Amino acid sequence: MSSIFEPELTTVPQPTPEIGRIAMELFLSLSLIRNRKMTKKQLVLERELIVRQSCLVEKKLCKKM
Repeated sequence: MSSIFEPELTTVPQPTPEIGRIAMELFLSLSLIRNRKMTKKQLVLERELIVRQSCLVEKKLCKKM
């Protein structure tokens, strides 16, 4: 969708299937541990920067970010 705008927008696509899978796993695990103490957890998923025309920095520099 972001490639149809002028200038084309630089984006970071979201891994929605993976986010959904992880959310369901966490939800199901909650039902198994109702009476136990839960611990805080942070998940970091792979990401990708798609550099398009809206990036003000030269593409070479922007890809390093």
